[in-house]
Amino acid sequence: MLCLLSAALRKGGDHLLTLEEPDPAYICKRSESDLVCIIVQEILANLNREPWSDPTILVGIESRIQKIEALLCLDHSVDVSFRAVGIWGLGGIGKTALARAVFDRLSSQFEAHCFLRNIREESKRHGLNHLRDKLVHGLLNDCAPSTRSTFVYTRLSRTKVHVVLDDVDDISQVESLVADQFQFAPGSRFIITTTDMQLLRSTKKIKLLTKGDELNVVMYEVMELNSDEALQLFNLKAFKDIHCKAEFREYSRMVVDHVNGFPLALTVFGFVFLHCNSKEEWESELKKLKKFPNKNIQNVLKVAYDGLEDNEREIFLDIVCFHVHKKRDDAKRELNGRGLFADRGIEVLVNKSLLSIKNNRLRMHSLIQQMGREIVLEQCLSEPGRRSRLYSSEDARHVLGNDTGTETVQGISVDMDESKELNLAPQAFIKLHNLRYWKFSGYSSSISIKGSYPLHIPNALGYLCWSNYPLRSFPSDFCPDNLVELHMQYSKLQRLWHKGQNHKNLKVIDLSYSPELVEVPCLNVVNINLGYSKLVEIPSYFENLNKLTYLDLSNAGHLRMISKIPHNIKVLYLGWTAIQDLPTNIWNVKSLEDLSLNGCPNIKSLSEILEPMECLKILRLRHTEIKELPSSIRNLVALRRLDLVKSKIESVPPSIEKVTMLRSLDISDCEHLQSLPKLPYLLEKLNASNCRLLKLVSCSTTELSPEFCQDVKLGRKENFLSWNCSNMDEKARKTIMDEAESRIIRMATALSINREQIPNPLGLPSVTVVRPGNEIPKRFSYQTEGSSMNLNLPIPWSVIKIGFSLCVVVEDTTKRTSPWSGSFKCKCTLLTNNGESHQLSFHLFESDKLEGFKADNSHHVFLWFIWYDGFEILDGSSSDRFKATKASFDFYPEQRYYFGDKEEPLHDINVERCGVSLIPTPIPKFIVAKGPELVKFL
Repeated sequence: MLCLLSAALRKGGDHLLTLEEPDPAYICKRSESDLVCIIVQEILANLNREPWSDPTILVGIESRIQKIEALLCLDHSVDVSFRAVGIWGLGGIGKTALARAVFDRLSSQFEAHCFLRNIREESKRHGLNHLRDKLVHGLLNDCAPSTRSTFVYTRLSRTKVHVVLDDVDDISQVESLVADQFQFAPGSRFIITTTDMQLLRSTKKIKLLTKGDELNVVMYEVMELNSDEALQLFNLKAFKDIHCKAEFREYSRMVVDHVNGFPLALTVFGFVFLHCNSKEEWESELKKLKKFPNKNIQNVLKVAYDGLEDNEREIFLDIVCFHVHKKRDDAKRELNGRGLFADRGIEVLVNKSLLSIKNNRLRMHSLIQQMGREIVLEQCLSEPGRRSRLYSSEDARHVLGNDTGTETVQGISVDMDESKELNLAPQAFIKLHNLRYWKFSGYSSSISIKGSYPLHIPNALGYLCWSNYPLRSFPSDFCPDNLVELHMQYSKLQRLWHKGQNHKNLKVIDLSYSPELVEVPCLNVVNINLGYSKLVEIPSYFENLNKLTYLDLSNAGHLRMISKIPHNIKVLYLGWTAIQDLPTNIWNVKSLEDLSLNGCPNIKSLSEILEPMECLKILRLRHTEIKELPSSIRNLVALRRLDLVKSKIESVPPSIEKVTMLRSLDISDCEHLQSLPKLPYLLEKLNASNCRLLKLVSCSTTELSPEFCQDVKLGRKENFLSWNCSNMDEKARKTIMDEAESRIIRMATALSINREQIPNPLGLPSVTVVRPGNEIPKRFSYQTEGSSMNLNLPIPWSVIKIGFSLCVVVEDTTKRTSPWSGSFKCKCTLLTNNGESHQLSFHLFESDKLEGFKADNSHHVFLWFIWYDGFEILDGSSSDRFKATKASFDFYPEQRYYFGDKEEPLHDINVERCGVSLIPTPIPKFIVAKGPELVKFL
């Protein structure tokens, strides 16, 4: 009997036994009753799994369902009695559809289940008591005599439930429905959909009535569909087919690009284009949707805006009009400068899914920005001068040229490079009493001031940017009391303002590219940019500016002396000036974080660094006459980046090994450099390309440390480049390869230890090494001539838990003078025993690393380590690929063109040989210290 049940279990696909070969011992440990229960539950789940009537719902949803199921911990892999998954994201992104799909799939595994839709609207219309009654009736599947009776509470306390709370917008709704009065049996699971991340954070603090238990909440953010999924969904709506008609393919892609993977918009626009039968109709609808936003989509998106407080609404409208893609700190400073509270406001917008922060910049979905701008337009459709913000150059030109502005206008932004010539009336700003944000950007000097009346600048301004300002000073009646930031690049200013004009709130001033500037007033501000000016000397009072943290004097070519710098300075740019010596107190300014001496021809050496510099992270010395660094460079204990490109450096002191925080060293094009000592063990990037005299290279330590493991968790990418080092002998080349293998082992070991803590595996982490040569290292078990290879995997693909070492010999067959930029890619095809094939792809070398590559020698060896999880799956996420027993690898340069006066196909970069090694199992820590010879590469 047990054997029959075990066989049925395998055929039924028990989720606990989804292994290549189910463990018989595991099955034997289960009783017959356990196995019967598992089989019955699986059969019921399949019987209760209703087929989707709308195939478009399935687009992109399966992988998301699997992630939600994993978070719910139905297999009890995490010991939680009550688990809730908060599905968070923008309105219309597909939260409800995803929650419904999970609910339909899992509800049969629970004794009772209920899906409560539209809680936000239902609670407003009928109150929480109505929702509570609805929940009880849904769970008990009958008309209970009273939802507040002891009988009901007792019954529910013994029931394992599955509940979905859809569209929650207040923490009280969650408390009322799952915590205040009800008890549920352990094993109950909840799903909450919301647009508010802060609500989910608050939900984590909810205490359940069940003694000793609390609601364990995890969050899942629903992202936009990728480009392929988006195109598939749109085609299903517009063409009733997964593929579009050939003549409309380009138009379909334009729609998909416009909505950025937003499911609601794809669905709505799909229905719109369903009835378009000609190219002319498609073009007309495309123009219409870009100019006139769809009201159905706008209404869904506007719900989150309507729920904002006044401060957050003002910040949202400012961002959609002026600050999208701007650095977060810059945007915060500008928003604060006009009287708003940006720190809290930006946080709220992120929590409400109206804004995101990526790479420290403000990002916003194009449809949200369109919705916000529509709110501004609707303030007055006929006259732009009666709107709060003017972000269109056309509208600003109309208002300022015709003097139609009013006190309603709070902000103006005009890109003069995109606009026609603007004839500005001097009195155009007189009525703009509340103007707080004024930005004329661009390089074009297309603004002229009409008439002989003096220009009026509103005193309420907190932010003023006017490129190519045409006057020599500010109007005498301008009172800069409220001014926080002043940006006047390319201006004709000789001086700022007259004596007595107060600037107490001023924090940032940028007068770069102002060649007529001869006088700088005493400005105790935070940030000063005087680059490209004709200043000969910095006034002595500068050293007493105790608020100054940023000073940019780059390309002030006449500047010869700066005696001392303020003691709080953090960033100091002196590049491309004529200074003779460094400021005398330079190494005593302990706050200094970033120092640039790039292109200073008179700086031939650095003075000794007598005390540790605990803040200096970046030192830029490219294009200098410096021949050697002081041995006291070891006192740069916080240094992370050292730039010596095209300097006269002849050697690097051995003490650099003690600069343990150093992550990047760029010594490319140092034509006098002959040797490299041991380098810091945490070094992540070394560029020694075009060092044609470089001969000796020392092998550096590759220690596995907590700091290294932390770097790996953050996506460490190691790049060690030494192309065109024509003087490098065979010993140096071997040293580079031995160290490369040690680095691969260290990376693989760290990954095996910290595998579960890598946040985003795609493209992370990696090791890349380039050096002159024409042979694949012998340690590569599989190698062949040409750019592709086929191999029988010595172990199943599923056992490869760490990654691959890949190697190619690249031949450059021409002696071209112009470099090229591009990337290497590898396409991997996996074959299973049953004949199925699966396509994987990954970038080996990104364009910014190959930029400028032109080979003096005809051959270079490229070596990579790619993490097992770092593949882009080209044909879906089917688990069958893990059963592969054969694989093929194809290497090729992707972007094939020259940099230069003209583009030509690149036919002279060829992959001459290639090799592959597999790293199958986790590597013990001790092996890293023993060397690569102890590691088994397959």
